[in-house]
Amino acid sequence: MNTSPKYIINKVKEHGVINSLRIFLNKIKKVLYKYIGSPYNIVKEYYFTFYDGIRYKRGKESDILYAFYDFNYFSATFDIAKFALFSEYQRKKQGISHVHFVFVPSIGGLMAPDDQVKNYYDKEWKCDDDYPLWVARNIVFSCCWLVPSCNQVTVCGTRDEALALRYSKAEHIFPLDYSVRVAPDNYKVATRTQCKPVDWPYMGDPILDFDELPTLAAKPQALLYVDEWLTIHNIDRKKIITITLRERTVNPVWNTKLDEWAKVVNYLSDNNYFVVILRDAEMVFQPLSKKFCKATAFGEPVFNMELRMALYELSYINLFPSGGPNCLCKVNKKARSITFPPSSSMLDHWYFRGGINEQSNKFPLTSERHRLVQKEDLYDNIIPAFEEFSAEIEKREGKSVS
Repeated sequence: MNTSPKYIINKVKEHGVINSLRIFLNKIKKVLYKYIGSPYNIVKEYYFTFYDGIRYKRGKESDILYAFYDFNYFSATFDIAKFALFSEYQRKKQGISHVHFVFVPSIGGLMAPDDQVKNYYDKEWKCDDDYPLWVARNIVFSCCWLVPSCNQVTVCGTRDEALALRYSKAEHIFPLDYSVRVAPDNYKVATRTQCKPVDWPYMGDPILDFDELPTLAAKPQALLYVDEWLTIHNIDRKKIITITLRERTVNPVWNTKLDEWAKVVNYLSDNNYFVVILRDAEMVFQPLSKKFCKATAFGEPVFNMELRMALYELSYINLFPSGGPNCLCKVNKKARSITFPPSSSMLDHWYFRGGINEQSNKFPLTSERHRLVQKEDLYDNIIPAFEEFSAEIEKREGKSVS
């Protein structure tokens, strides 16, 4: 920034004294916001922290981390898997025994369907108001139980209920800067164009290395059930490959290229792999195309997150042509996966949301067991990437992996 007297005099002549003063004050304001945040929010937060602390002062839980998933800032999607992982990380870092997940309704209701969720999807899609609640009930809430230390999940009916819980019970919280009343400066309130927090990987406490992170994992009973299903259907005990399809009415440009993946199924089956298809929830009760006759569809894990995680964990490689479920797989250190973008627009979306660049071969804060291939999900791209990854697995583990 040029601060020479001559430059300043010329700018004052150009804009006038009053406008120059306004420009100067705006620049000062931006600097203050950058380093200390909104002064109004800071004052408001300290006032309400003191006020609510007195109002709800009771015996607090010192050995439980309260993780607040606020639908005013976070969407009802598989992003919950990342939130759950970072919650578990913070619990372990602080030496606390358990995590208690608390879901906070947005200002307009649990999901604020008029202001948030419907606008998160494309405007042409006509959905029932129960759809976002269905997603929350069957995906978001149930994912919490994949956290090893989770001992309770609470869905608050009002923000006041969450406020009371925050100040009457929660001594330790996540995100570290969370407030029921005031949005931290690194969050953005869900709007028609934005439905996510700004800094997913950090949440108030930088995580610099994947090795620092814990893992989400399948429960023993879920592993037992899935292994039973595989024993019945995979009689020859072949290596298991899952393919998770995206068949949504929302943003169909991001959907799976079914013809290409049908060819992939044929290749894998002919090369002695047992291929399991996980369909999109919207299509799970529809007949699977005859093009996929060499694969076996497994419907139950589509609606049960513990079974889904167990299947991902027991499989040799999990293949994802985009879609939210890859978030669930990536937070499991025992699972392996390859993810392909269905279009260049999806790559742009990942660059914006995922913190990746054009050279990335994996998503941030994931292990080498989860591969990102920045090529469209075409047969000629999928098979070489699969064979390369498979060869790396065999070389790294020094044996045939089942």
